[in-house]
Amino acid sequence: MSVAVTKSGGEWVQRFIVDLDQDECMGCARCYKACPADVFEPYFIDDNEDDDPRTVMSIANDGDCRGCEACEKVCPRNCITLEEV
Repeated sequence: MSVAVTKSGGEWVQRFIVDLDQDECMGCARCYKACPADVFEPYFIDDNEDDDPRTVMSIANDGDCRGCEACEKVCPRNCITLEEV
């Protein structure tokens, strides 16, 4: 378990990214924009012959996750799973 300290001295248990549900992701890139550590990158899925490929987000650098939880807070579809390490 990784414990961080806030400015006021309070403790908080960090949760780090472990999964991103690409089936639920709409590719809004809010997580990509909110992440200070470049954990995410766009990914193109061609899963339907009738439609153009769709863009979703993918986890590119999960080892760089800082546990700030910004990605989870901005995701409108709750695609991101965070866990304590």
